[in-house]
Amino acid sequence: RGLVGSEMCIRDRNGEIYRSVSTPGVPGFRLVSLFRWVEGRHLSVEEWTIDLARAVGRMIGEIHLASEGFDWPDELAPEDRSGDPIPPFPGGLSPKKQEELEGMAELATGAIGSLADDRKAHGVIHGSLTPEHILFSSSGIGAIGFSSCRYGYYPYDLATVAAVVLEPLREGLVAGYREVRNLNPELLPGFIALRRLELLARRRA
Repeated sequence: RGLVGSEMCIRDRNGEIYRSVSTPGVPGFRLVSLFRWVEGRHLSVEEWTIDLARAVGRMIGEIHLASEGFDWPDELAPEDRSGDPIPPFPGGLSPKKQEELEGMAELATGAIGSLADDRKAHGVIHGSLTPEHILFSSSGIGAIGFSSCRYGYYPYDLATVAAVVLEPLREGLVAGYREVRNLNPELLPGFIALRRLELLARRRA
């Protein structure tokens, strides 16, 4: 399941993105959607070129461009994580590690605080767009694994990828994204810091 460009799922004959269905032997109704199959294979980040990174950035920008005009039905709406506080630090840290994490939290807080509270800043995001959720094929690049899909800040998706690649691939990601949507590249370090703090909090949970 996934998407290529902005085609997230297949609409029914009435133009709806989901249907309420029942199954014999299962009480009640379930809301279901049909997603398009995404062709392709994974590439390790060591195999990425700058051109591929730019193409990934464009793909993420296309997802967010579609998200600007997309509203989940109330029955399916995911949680809104855009207002979440910075994850708390674990206890028992060395002074050096504590200082490092405090610096990351300050960076993340500054990036979030600089964004306006509108549809240009946050909406439906993938939420876990790691390289393992990106497929490459001769027809283009697609994303899969939308189980963490939620409301959030758009730069978070780009930062999730950027956090695991080095320059100049990061520059390629940003350049490709900016071909589709506006982005202040100075925000990226703050959202990379936020991503790393969230991963640390999950490991310690």
